[in-house]
Amino acid sequence: GKLTCVFCEILLMSTFYVLILLVNGALCFPLFNDYPGGHDFKVGNWRVGPGASNTWSTLLSNVGSADARRFFTVLNLTIEGVYNTSFQILSGGEPGPIPETPYDTLHQNPRTISIAFTPQRHVLGLVSANLTLKTDAPTNELVAGSYYLPLYGTSADYYLLATPPAVYFGNKRAGSGVTDPVPIMISNDGEVGDLHIYSFELCPNVGCPDFVMDPPAYSIPAMTLTPGKNFTFTISYDPVNTASISSAVISISSDDSISNPFLIIVNATVTDEYVSLLTPSSLNFGTRDLDNGTSPASLVTIMNAGTNGILRILSVSLTGADAGHFLLNVTGTASGLAAGISQTYKVYYKPVTVGRHSALLTINTSDPTNPSLNIPLQAIAVHPVLSLSPLSVNFGQADVLSGPTNVTLFIGNVGQSNLTVRVFNLTTNPGFTYALNFTWKLPAVLMVNETRNITLRWTPILPDGAYFGNLTVLSDCFVRPVVVVPISSRVILYLDRYSDKNLNITLLPPYAGLPTTVQVAVRTAVTGLPVRGAVQLDFPPGFTFGQVVATVQGQTLAPSAVTVVDNMVHINCAAYPGIGPVSNGAVLNLLLTNVTMPPTSLCRSKYPFWVWNVTLYDAIGGLLEYTYNKLAYGDYCADGMYYTWNTSPPDLGNNTVMSGTSVNFTMTVSSPEVLAETTLGLLNTSPNADQAKIVDLVNPSTGVTQTCTTGSPSARSLPPWTSSLGEIPGPNRTAATWVTSQTPGTFLLCYLRLGSPVGWEQVGSAFTVTARLDSSGQPIPAYSWVGFPAPSDTLADIWQNFSPQTVVVQDRVTFTITGFHANMNLSYWAKVAAADQDCSGVAAGVPAAGLLVVGGKVTFQVTSPGIYKFCTKWGLDWEAMNAYLLVQTVPTAPAGLTLSMADVMYGFSSCDSFVSYFAQQQRCGCFVGNGTAFASVELTRPIGMLVNGDTHSRLTINQGCCTRKFTRTLVRSSPPAWGYCSGAAPSQE
Repeated sequence: GKLTCVFCEILLMSTFYVLILLVNGALCFPLFNDYPGGHDFKVGNWRVGPGASNTWSTLLSNVGSADARRFFTVLNLTIEGVYNTSFQILSGGEPGPIPETPYDTLHQNPRTISIAFTPQRHVLGLVSANLTLKTDAPTNELVAGSYYLPLYGTSADYYLLATPPAVYFGNKRAGSGVTDPVPIMISNDGEVGDLHIYSFELCPNVGCPDFVMDPPAYSIPAMTLTPGKNFTFTISYDPVNTASISSAVISISSDDSISNPFLIIVNATVTDEYVSLLTPSSLNFGTRDLDNGTSPASLVTIMNAGTNGILRILSVSLTGADAGHFLLNVTGTASGLAAGISQTYKVYYKPVTVGRHSALLTINTSDPTNPSLNIPLQAIAVHPVLSLSPLSVNFGQADVLSGPTNVTLFIGNVGQSNLTVRVFNLTTNPGFTYALNFTWKLPAVLMVNETRNITLRWTPILPDGAYFGNLTVLSDCFVRPVVVVPISSRVILYLDRYSDKNLNITLLPPYAGLPTTVQVAVRTAVTGLPVRGAVQLDFPPGFTFGQVVATVQGQTLAPSAVTVVDNMVHINCAAYPGIGPVSNGAVLNLLLTNVTMPPTSLCRSKYPFWVWNVTLYDAIGGLLEYTYNKLAYGDYCADGMYYTWNTSPPDLGNNTVMSGTSVNFTMTVSSPEVLAETTLGLLNTSPNADQAKIVDLVNPSTGVTQTCTTGSPSARSLPPWTSSLGEIPGPNRTAATWVTSQTPGTFLLCYLRLGSPVGWEQVGSAFTVTARLDSSGQPIPAYSWVGFPAPSDTLADIWQNFSPQTVVVQDRVTFTITGFHANMNLSYWAKVAAADQDCSGVAAGVPAAGLLVVGGKVTFQVTSPGIYKFCTKWGLDWEAMNAYLLVQTVPTAPAGLTLSMADVMYGFSSCDSFVSYFAQQQRCGCFVGNGTAFASVELTRPIGMLVNGDTHSRLTINQGCCTRKFTRTLVRSSPPAWGYCSGAAPSQE
């Protein structure tokens, strides 16, 4: 017999197939020639996943000949191949015999073998394997061994995906119209296998007319979606009433073996909320007085009148120009109202001004048909209103003796109800210069439109300056219960009452008909000069002006700050912060240059009528002070005097020298013939004739600015003339020597002509003395003590002294010590100190360590002019004597002379003129020659001195006090040698 395999396909539940294999009992040789391709499970693509997806069964029988009663045995039945895991033997694979069965019988005792196709997730597409059958064929069989049946299947992963998987339309108010369509996209989200869509249904079996598909479900044809492909449709919702269906199902039929049918759920919430106003449509608060404050609350109530849904409260606000007069209380209110729930708001009227007020209360909700409720508000506020005029009082300025000034103030009620005036409060600063007067009592009730008056009085008092105060009015006026009226005034002094003390105007030479300099010193009142102040100077008639340059407090102003109109010069100090403010009572110094005086003839005719007006202004133009002064000192209508000086050491420029400087002034009248026309005497330096003095510009004790007329001589002023200066040619020039004060300051050189009706006159401009400076220009420091100072009586001149005390540069000064120190076996040192107050430094020409005193004496020679101190030391410290050494430079030569140490007696023609010139330095005689033989000549004998030849080496000629034993000073030791004698009293014969 032959083994024959017969495949029978039987359809079970659409996907179940049976294959029957009949095996001939004679040969038992399974030949698969009838189905050479094996079995293909590709009856539909089976999606990957756990479990069997498709099952195939076959019957294995012995279909040998009838006389063959043999059987064969199944040794092994397996699935082999790379994808053997994609197939599975479910049953019939166990080993065992297969009985013989005659071919013509009904296949008794067959074995059923079931095989399943189980696709794996990691394998997609066509896969294959072999069903392998191993038997024990008899020895007489033609073929024995293994039999193979190919198996095939396609592994697919197609499935349906919807985006979004569900739709929710949220709250939808019934009857509000159709919603915007929501797109839904379906797609084959697999990689292998086509997805077949068969049909769409919307709400199958029940219907949902409020939901609309586009295109309609019934019109969408069947379709095949390859992997990654999609199809989109839309769904929208249009509820008619609250009974409308609020959910729907979209059913999609496909060959998706997992989700078929595929369902998309659509939902919505149908609402009918709407707002209802349960109070009147407007609020009227009526009339209210401001004094009564806030009104009781008025209520505004709204409700959700729907049957379903939440009414959301979006905002509640007050708007309008008068909204600030109303208050809204929303404390504790909800943001949403359920159906049938109400909400109440409280509104108050709180006016802040009188008048009619209106506003709008707006409530915004989610009601789609009426989203905004507007409730108008109105009210009227009344109150008395205070009227006061004027609201500020400025009395201006007045002299302290001008008497009181009155200003009337009017107070009234311009409101709608009675006004109560409670208090008047008057404050002033400084002093009590303001007073209030009225005839009615407080508190006072003013009827509507009633007006009353009060009087405010100012009485100027000292001190002068600005005065301020406030009048405060208290009433029941709601808007302005407190009204403050600022009060101001200014007290000035007409300084003509104090002209000599508060104003000084000085004209500096040259004078009549020539450009001059005007120096003004005015003492400000208590107000001072503000930072942004101004100064105005009115000149007498006859003055003319070029480009005037103004210097205020030492600062030169730009030309734009100086304005000249007619005889008035206005100086604006506003742009010069360094000028102001001039503090209370301080002196304001003003210097004007390029001012031309009237010519001599006009000057003398107008001079008795000169009046000067000086005005100080504040920043807003208010007059601070007014003053005038007659220029009654100095003869300015004649050409005046000026000076030149010779200083030692040299001056510092800008009319400045340092303390201790020796100054030789030469004073000159520029036009003596004009002076003679005034019948005034010319310069006369004879004894008891003209005088000169030095005056401090500012009195060091009082701080008051001085003039030559009012100022006393400085502590180191020039002495009066004691003798005629015959060596100065002409009566229009004179000279004087002065040593500067130890205290720095500014000084005036003053001159008094004998018989002059104008008194003291200023010569030239003021000059300045600074502190004593060292060679590097720095002030000399004070002496630093080491031990204890010596008793002052040991430094008195009875124990130690020096002479002469006034010398010229290079003169010799001898220091003598007597008494206690002279008799002690101690080293005793002396020096000339550089300072003029203590023992600091050392004078030029003197060793830094000083000189050792030998035999009670030591001689110094100082090479620099100035004021010095003599100092001694026998212990730790230098001690200063109670006396000064004045070293002067060689004085300025009179006309025709050259004062030099190279000339005998500095070139004076006689010893008499020499002694007269140096009389203030106690020089009383001369000698020429240094021989041992002496020839004395009377002082007044005008003999010529021999200056050549060898006579001087053997003979000395004495004149004046040199004929006696006065102190000798050798000026020059080499021929022609000469010297002088000095001293207040003759030395011992």
